[in-house]
Amino acid sequence: AAAHATAAAQPEAASSAIVGAGDPAQRPVSEAQEASAEQWLAALLAERRAVEVRIAGETRYVAVEDAARCRDALGCALPIGLPAAFREDVLAEGTDPLDELVARFAATHVPFEAEAVAQRLGIPLVRATAALGRLEAAKRVTRGAFRPDGSGTEWCDVGVLRTVRRRSLARLRSEVEPVTPDAYARFLCGWHSIDRPRRGADALADAITQLAGAPVPVSILESDVLPARVARYSGADLDALLSSGELVWIGAGALGPNDGRIRLYWRDELATLAPPPETAPESNALRPPSARDNSMANTVGREEADGHVTDTTDPNGNAEQTADAWGRTDPVEQALLRHLHVNGAAFWPDLLSAAAAGDRDETDGPATSETPRLSPATSADFSARVLTALWDLVWAGLVTNDTLAPLRALGPRRAAKRQRTAASRAAGARVPAASGRHGARRGRPGVLTRSGPGHRPRPGRLRAAGPPSAAGRWSLTSLLREPAPSATERAHGTAQALLERHGIVTRSGVLAEGHPGGFAAAYGILRALEERGSVRRGHFIEGLGASQFATAAAVERLRDHRESSGEPVLLAAADPTQPYGAALRWPPSDGRPSRTAGAHVVLADGIPLVMADRGGRTLHTFEHTATDLRWINSLRNALTAGRIAKIELARIDATPAAEHPIHDRLLENGFTPGYRGPTLHP
Repeated sequence: AAAHATAAAQPEAASSAIVGAGDPAQRPVSEAQEASAEQWLAALLAERRAVEVRIAGETRYVAVEDAARCRDALGCALPIGLPAAFREDVLAEGTDPLDELVARFAATHVPFEAEAVAQRLGIPLVRATAALGRLEAAKRVTRGAFRPDGSGTEWCDVGVLRTVRRRSLARLRSEVEPVTPDAYARFLCGWHSIDRPRRGADALADAITQLAGAPVPVSILESDVLPARVARYSGADLDALLSSGELVWIGAGALGPNDGRIRLYWRDELATLAPPPETAPESNALRPPSARDNSMANTVGREEADGHVTDTTDPNGNAEQTADAWGRTDPVEQALLRHLHVNGAAFWPDLLSAAAAGDRDETDGPATSETPRLSPATSADFSARVLTALWDLVWAGLVTNDTLAPLRALGPRRAAKRQRTAASRAAGARVPAASGRHGARRGRPGVLTRSGPGHRPRPGRLRAAGPPSAAGRWSLTSLLREPAPSATERAHGTAQALLERHGIVTRSGVLAEGHPGGFAAAYGILRALEERGSVRRGHFIEGLGASQFATAAAVERLRDHRESSGEPVLLAAADPTQPYGAALRWPPSDGRPSRTAGAHVVLADGIPLVMADRGGRTLHTFEHTATDLRWINSLRNALTAGRIAKIELARIDATPAAEHPIHDRLLENGFTPGYRGPTLHP
């Protein structure tokens, strides 16, 4: 307060300083401040705008309107001749005058202990602690451990705490000099342990935690993404987590007929991290699509809750309203969703039966001896339709499986075999191993009969086995999202997952993952975490804007990657760790690099050298492709490890391989001439 009085340009400013500080001591004003401040203080005393009182055995100066408050709270004597209007306190009834004096102290000090208040005001510690407790209840002060060298409980005014945090954050932001984009790429490889893969179950669990919620193409999950992080990765370890129920996967969109994106979640975090599900059916939507099955629905659709049986069906049997409730219009999809919702998890034969029953209900006209009605399940085309509908629900995020077997059956290595036997697999039949009497005998197409061709299959009879892409037990994902978290819990969980995965959360990185609401949905909670001191905000990476958030550990590790070092790293182009095409722009190239599933990028010191398209037919070059040929050895190692099937270049950038300037250098450094172009062998 004395410093404010010194800097004041007029006595009114000195008066305001005294009112704000409460009771500045006499000694700092008389000995440490300028003579002008002493003159202003003398003028205030002469005008009775300030009075001199004794508090804690020393002389203090208080505003005249606070005189009665000091008398009632501290018992100090007031000067003679003070007008009666200033001898009466104006606080509301039931308000302790000591609370206001303690609040003045808190508003003019950084975090302090209760002993400091008691010593300053000359009151017992118990009174000071009680006053601070009342102010805390009124949300005017807060308690905690604020100073690094502090001991015991500390108190601070909420306004002062906000100011301290704001200035501390500004200082921290100024300490971090932004790094170049290639340093960020090096940081991500270290953040995900790609530069030094670990082994064991803990390494796999940590990798899944960092990938939780990120959309990853199925075709590269077990061939590139997880092996890059976990040394000697085994699919059996992932299967163990799925079969135990600890780990869950949810579809995140199809990528053609043989691939798609999935998101991995720990079961206890799924409700918080998973995007909001599509509209789930209301209880009255659990009904069959025809009035003929209302009696069955009234039995099957009954649910037990708290020991009571409740009918969850609608006697009206409005199938169109059911479709609207699910947000799906295909009748086969509706039949599958209805069956899973009413009966719980199911295997392929049960789903095929449910779809067949729904199809029979929609067929016009009753069955007669002249026109018998055969089950749609006996048709390979219908079974393929059901399988397609099931996978449409999977990629929409509505249905999941408790194993990766159906996802692995979609792999590109089995595409040719799957195409040759698509109808047989879709109907659930086995492919004959050989012709002759030991081969399987067929009756109706797609159904394995019990005897020879003369045996007529029973309508609707199904095999227990099904197509590989329908293996395992299927269930609704909406059941995994219960109980539904609040919007704040969801935003907090998403922000924590982004920090865990990216280390440095940027706008472009979040947008590339396609999170609902984009960066704006996570910005609010990230700001709140910054105010709490959990994360920092600053300009950490050049060219990515000022709204970047990171933990203190991530910032320290980012500094360690300022200098380039290490061997080239091969990453899947669609790997969440690979920042180019997502958080970072691709460097200039004569080709058209993209984050395609199955493509691979070689990074040297965080800078792309080449990108090989899926299939190894096209190579995209960058600035240092011709000068730094270490990428050739990286591709050869990937061929040896089985991460890449082959490299047989037909095109380099936008030109035929034989016409590209680096063609001869490729042949000089390990490539061999091939029918289609330069070929690299393991």
